[in-house]
Amino acid sequence: MSKISILHNIRNLKLIERNKRWLSNNGVSNMQKLSYYVQIAISYVLCTKKIKYLGSTIYYDNPATPLNLQNYPYEIKSKVLANMLKKPKTVLDIGGNLGQFSLTINHMLKSDVVIDIFEPNSYVFELLKKNISTKKNMHIYNYGLGDSNAKKVLHFNPRRTGIGSLIKQNAGDDANLQQIVCITHDPHEITNRKKYDLVKVDVEGYELHAIRGLAGISCDYLFIELSGQTRKKDYFHSEMMALLSKQWGEYDVYYSGGFDSREDESFDVLIRFK
Repeated sequence: MSKISILHNIRNLKLIERNKRWLSNNGVSNMQKLSYYVQIAISYVLCTKKIKYLGSTIYYDNPATPLNLQNYPYEIKSKVLANMLKKPKTVLDIGGNLGQFSLTINHMLKSDVVIDIFEPNSYVFELLKKNISTKKNMHIYNYGLGDSNAKKVLHFNPRRTGIGSLIKQNAGDDANLQQIVCITHDPHEITNRKKYDLVKVDVEGYELHAIRGLAGISCDYLFIELSGQTRKKDYFHSEMMALLSKQWGEYDVYYSGGFDSREDESFDVLIRFK
């Protein structure tokens, strides 16, 4: 691995910031925090590729996943739940990956929520299925969202599926696998649910198409990862904002993450529709 690559990965992991957030987060008990460090050590030493996280067993593909998980309690509590006027009872997770977002918010809401998860990658879907197998309130669907019902090529590395993308440039230089995935433009037809309190979208540059696929769905809040200038995208932010208004009417931004267009690949936004 080149020196540049090593420095890039160290910067992306942001270990100091991540552990500060993990240790200061009051959405996780002190016992859970300390126990998780033990779980990380056990997982790495025994090479189990699974870890106990907030009461759930998570099977993972990327060695960085146990470290990445430390971000989720802080992000969901500070960016999402703290900025919502009510706790969500129904959640739609688009781009669910291993279930990190859904399992964390499920834990914080004490399972008093129904969660539908869409994940198009069949390889990841098998891990996701194992990760939520004990959660009766969580339902998973092996689809992505887009403008129309279609088959698309997904690019990914089996060790880094979190950045797998329908846009090849976003999947990383080491994305050595391709997979034909199913895209739907009508999630209601699959879940039989049209109304959600919270919709989360994380689709690595395919955001505009995913939002178009949500045209038949209504939601109170949208938590979306928008692509910046260092990530390939086929839309302008103004186009995205116009589409949101067209589909769901007037809205306010309740949270917007810090963003440096010269360095950051993406930034998070929480929107409330009136």
